[in-house]
Amino acid sequence: MSFNERFITICKTSSELIHKKGFSNTTMRDIARATGMSLGGLYHYFTNKEDLLFQILKNYIGVILFDLEKELVTISSPREQIAFILQRQIDLYVQHIYESKCILHEREYLKGKRLAVIKKEERRYFEICRNVIDRLCKDADCRFINSNVLTFSFFALCNWIYQWYDPEGPIPQRDLARQLTRFFLRGVYGKKV
Repeated sequence: MSFNERFITICKTSSELIHKKGFSNTTMRDIARATGMSLGGLYHYFTNKEDLLFQILKNYIGVILFDLEKELVTISSPREQIAFILQRQIDLYVQHIYESKCILHEREYLKGKRLAVIKKEERRYFEICRNVIDRLCKDADCRFINSNVLTFSFFALCNWIYQWYDPEGPIPQRDLARQLTRFFLRGVYGKKV
């Protein structure tokens, strides 16, 4: 197993453990045990528990942002772009369920420069989505909703899926994305879409 593969495996296993026990209740010894590593081996990858959390979140936000802007350029319509982002968000949630839960609930444990790095990347994602939503609002002639309000509402729609959505349940990911896209677009366009 390469360094990168081992790193990703540690991040996945650690994020699941942190989600189950909470960051403050999870020790590096717990993580070493869960990953099958020695404590010293774990410290080879991370300087401390906060560094581990930072790397989990940094890796996941990197996955979220990876090639997103390049892919959006190939999609001409803002309606199709927002549908693409929503589908992608659901797919990433299902593939990285515990990392996505960590970014929503455990980020508060980061301090200083580490927190600033994560916030900067989150802001970049927000700006990408807001640019699409700005274009969507122009297309819909929807000047009565502030684009920040609409963008934060879009994130609320995406980010709270984990509270109720079961990937093994009766609604396939594609159907969920289509339904949520329709719901969101109906709010913007104010008519059946």
